[in-house]
Amino acid sequence: MYGSGNSNNSGPQYLGLPPTSKQQILKFYDSGTSECQYYNYDDMLGFEKGSGKFTVYFKGARDVNAKDKVEITITGSTITITEAIEIIINAPLYLDVHKSTAAIIEIVSDTAGNSIRPEFTAASITYGSCCSGGGDTYTLEASTKAGSNVPLFLDAASGTDSTVNLTEGTNITLTRNSATQITIDSAATTVFDQINDHNIYNASWNVRDIYLIPVLDSTSNIFSGLPFGSSVVPGAFPLIEAVERGVNIQRATGTWDRITSYNLSMSSMTATAIAGLGTASQLRLCLFKASPADGDAALNFTVVELGDIDFNSTADRIEVNDQSSSITALSVGDLFFIGYKLNGSKLTGNITGLKLQTTARFWKS
Repeated sequence: MYGSGNSNNSGPQYLGLPPTSKQQILKFYDSGTSECQYYNYDDMLGFEKGSGKFTVYFKGARDVNAKDKVEITITGSTITITEAIEIIINAPLYLDVHKSTAAIIEIVSDTAGNSIRPEFTAASITYGSCCSGGGDTYTLEASTKAGSNVPLFLDAASGTDSTVNLTEGTNITLTRNSATQITIDSAATTVFDQINDHNIYNASWNVRDIYLIPVLDSTSNIFSGLPFGSSVVPGAFPLIEAVERGVNIQRATGTWDRITSYNLSMSSMTATAIAGLGTASQLRLCLFKASPADGDAALNFTVVELGDIDFNSTADRIEVNDQSSSITALSVGDLFFIGYKLNGSKLTGNITGLKLQTTARFWKS
């Protein structure tokens, strides 16, 4: 009991104030940089064991939002790594100083023989950067819609919330510079894309019909007298014909400049037989696209050839073609669909049992 004496206790009584705590400072000498660094004993965050060494984690000495790593090398077999860690934990007990004195405990000293234990022969300090463990973390919710404002932090100077506006195709990186300032770095990324699938079958495709427009069923001659696969001039291709042909037209939801396509092709003819239908005949995957404008009387599609589609050398066998191509950018709102074109001149005959499946992914590089 502090204060007045107790008549029931014959021993002398302590009449002063309770003992004050000492501020313990841990010193580490990094020989690699010829630099001493000091940490408060109370700033230790944890330990990590290694082989012949261990690591002490501290609150950052150079940035309060960082985490520093001090790796200590143990030489000799006098103590184990566990015992070495316990020495750090109990470091204040190794000094017996007056209660008002700040104690600097040399864990690894720059003076030979002054380390807390002779086994502590070297230290290596890695200074943490901002927010690398102990800093603030900012999360933009995945459910946030493009175009909405997301509050990030309170600006201490103005007392207002700062926000970032999300736009489609934008990736946001946040870097904390100070207690009240965050740098926002935005860069285009392939966060969004668009998928277009086509599955077609034609029992007998007359190769005189240069363009093969995909439909989603196996019928071929029910579209108002327009034969499936008949030659078309894309520059004068009205919407009604596209609908009647069952073309899978889509509107572009982003600005896409690349396409990755995955094709499965099959025919009851061999690849050699198909090639024999005409000089240099080759089926090619094509992108049909149009940019509609107010007042247009027709949709004027242009054709972009994307790449070859091959057939197996054995009839009724699947051939897989995967390819990626750059395209003239599709803008938001453009109409587009996938079609096929047979190259060559003066072709005669039919490709029988034709089966095509194409999955096209449109994206921004």
